Amino acid sequence: WLLARQAKGSMRDSQSLLDQIITFAEGNITVQRVTESLGLIQREMINRGLQAIFERNIPALAEVIASFNSSGCDPSLFVEDLLEQLRNSLMIKIGAHKMNVPVDIPESELRMLEELTATLSEEDIHLLFDITLRGSQHLTRAIEPRLALEMLLFKLASAPQVQSLAKLLDAQLPPQGGPTPVPEVKAPRVTAGKATPTAQGGRSLTQPRPAPQTQPVQALKNRDIDPTTVDGDLNVIAAAKEEPKDPWHRFVETVRSSNGLLAALLEHTFVIEQSPSVLKLGLPEKMAFLMDKLQDLKNRERLQAFIESYWKQKPAVDISLVKGGTTVAVGQTPVEKSQKADTDKKATEREQVENHPMIKKTQSLFKTEIVAIKEEKRT
Repeated sequence: WLLARQAKGSMRDSQSLLDQIITFAEGNITVQRVTESLGLIQREMINRGLQAIFERNIPALAEVIASFNSSGCDPSLFVEDLLEQLRNSLMIKIGAHKMNVPVDIPESELRMLEELTATLSEEDIHLLFDITLRGSQHLTRAIEPRLALEMLLFKLASAPQVQSLAKLLDAQLPPQGGPTPVPEVKAPRVTAGKATPTAQGGRSLTQPRPAPQTQPVQALKNRDIDPTTVDGDLNVIAAAKEEPKDPWHRFVETVRSSNGLLAALLEHTFVIEQSPSVLKLGLPEKMAFLMDKLQDLKNRERLQAFIESYWKQKPAVDISLVKGGTTVAVGQTPVEKSQKADTDKKATEREQVENHPMIKKTQSLFKTEIVAIKEEKRT
């Protein structure tokens, strides 16, 4: 097997290597003699190192490193063989070797890797392979390759063990046959069922579907995990846009539907005084650069026409600057109210997400915290 592997399928190279080994071994051909004559890494050493990494056993790995240093072999060869064994481990873990995917190792090693990977997750092997692959790239540029190899191996043995999310959730499920608790869901829930409207701001909620206890785990196995997916259903934070309660705000939104440019100016103003004969508007001092546009004759004519059409009155419109520090200007303009409403909405949504039972359970399992909450548009 070692000869065929080194020859990479070439009959001529195989014969040349065999002649070389016969000469070196003086007729007594063993695995040890073949390994020494070809300058290969002992398979037993690679497999002991792999086992120590899988078990996160640093003392055992230190013994492997000591044995390697005394062998005088090339560190890059050790990393190449380790990468290949990690790949083989993943293939065996997912059962690819039973589906005609080539795993070029002896039968004895195949059985050994089946035992080593029995308690590992596919994600853990992926992580170890990625770390080794990046380490091999640094190894070629290292001044002292042996030191770089030692640090790479210790990094692998110190890497966190990645558990399967499906198994973790499965461990949290109630025993088979027991009642399935249905936590109270404060956030809106959307499922494949028919939506049922509620009385809170026109939001749509859907009643949770009864499902077998293995449904959450099966759902995670069958599709990518989404941050908003809970128990196989999709939770979305979706609130209907509420109509402004403030009369001036409603007026500005009405203008926006016909004249967006004028509304973009008016949304920075607020009402100081309003009567059938007078409408006094204030413009915060920080928005003084908009005054010229608001006082433009055409804009004033358009504003007057909108006011007469909306309120059925013909008041005299007066627009003035409000100096900084005047409390009446704080939070009174439509744009400021919209910003405050948006901030309050996000705070409410964050509170709903943070208080969701499944989110709390996930944070408890993974010791994480919520950094940001984003609403995704789905087609």
